[in-house]
Amino acid sequence: MERIRQHVEDFISKREAPAYIANDGKQTPMRGHPVFIAQHATATCCRECIRKWHKMQPGKELSQV
Repeated sequence: MERIRQHVEDFISKREAPAYIANDGKQTPMRGHPVFIAQHATATCCRECIRKWHKMQPGKELSQV
């Protein structure tokens, strides 16, 4: 479980947290890792889904808070 938690932190910090992502909408595959499936299930797979479903403003970097 700790290894998966480390993967979550890595994927989010590199693929979701930056304010702008060059390949937004294509950075999270639909399969290959349990975290990817969880991201799609919770609409946290790309910045566009986060904006649409969680009402986060575009161009704002994700924080830990």
